[in-house]
Amino acid sequence: MALAATFAVLLIPQTARAADFATWSKKMPIAFSGYTKSETLTNFPVLVTLSTNTTGFSYTNFVYPADGADLRFAASNQTDELNYEIENWNTAGVSRVWVQVPQVAGTNTLIYAFWGKSGVTAPPCTTNGSTWTNAFRGVWHMNGTNFVQRDSTTNGNNASQVGGIVTGAVGIVDGAVHLDGSSGYLSVPNNAGISLTNNFTAEVWFKRDAASAFDGFISKIPSIPGWTNGWCLNFNDNTDYFAAYFPVGYKDVDVGPSLNDTAWHHFVLRIQNGSFNLFFDGLQQSQNGVVGSLGSGEPLNFGRFATDANSWNLLGLLDEIRYSAAPRSTNWVWACWTNQVSNSTFSVNGAVEDGQAVAALDATGIGITNATLNG
Repeated sequence: MALAATFAVLLIPQTARAADFATWSKKMPIAFSGYTKSETLTNFPVLVTLSTNTTGFSYTNFVYPADGADLRFAASNQTDELNYEIENWNTAGVSRVWVQVPQVAGTNTLIYAFWGKSGVTAPPCTTNGSTWTNAFRGVWHMNGTNFVQRDSTTNGNNASQVGGIVTGAVGIVDGAVHLDGSSGYLSVPNNAGISLTNNFTAEVWFKRDAASAFDGFISKIPSIPGWTNGWCLNFNDNTDYFAAYFPVGYKDVDVGPSLNDTAWHHFVLRIQNGSFNLFFDGLQQSQNGVVGSLGSGEPLNFGRFATDANSWNLLGLLDEIRYSAAPRSTNWVWACWTNQVSNSTFSVNGAVEDGQAVAALDATGIGITNATLNG
């Protein structure tokens, strides 16, 4: 797909890092032509994929192809360096990278990827969580292979695996965890950072093994019955609807029995000024009044309805869970869903171009007062 000739100029925050990419040997424009909304998204984490499906792309052009240490991203001016995190690096296939874009402002927004530079190491942003600084309290890619799923933010809210869990499953983005529907779930210990009572967003990707089961996806409630605070996102087999549970009762997402299936789905709860919104696969499905007391000292659980034994654990897969201390906008939620479910539509890689790197050649014809400089 050809990139448009005119692109929006990103307005970079004052904290942007100026860099000189003139000596990188390769560069590639990336346009977000799939973002068709009018709202400008600030510090939005865009999923970028790299593979030989892009014209001119080859891992052999990296100086450090084993881990992509010479990969960089910059704004449309090609000097303001952007934060990024590599979720997976696969020189035999598709690599997936999260890039914090200062402003996604319509279909003409453009950034650049650079690579092919010796003598560099991966920047701190690839591991220190700075890609996820826009009110994120936790981001879990579910691609870990040990007993903990790491939180990619600076907050260290790692999720411990409990019971019947298998890692390394195929996810909506990269890896995923499979829960056995009985003892398996994940849990983040309660702390002040995740004890949010208002103005927050919780989002989760799930894929159920079977339809018509009572499955918990993400929750922060203590017990069933008799609980008086907290919240949960789940599937309610009594009504055949996806639902959110609050102290004042449950609120169904009326998306119909056709979505009571075994496909991947994106489910989002937004709490704003004491009221809630539910989003399913990028679209707002429900808007209702007050939700009751959401303050809870319970852990943040994934794949489980509640902390107690009557837990209705998920039988299926989880991927890309996020928890934010901000009520994300309708367009933000839509962009998250579109970017992840249809990446090649949202984010379009242009053909790889040669950079401005100049080979360093030895001088010849060296004399006492003269020499020929080559390159």
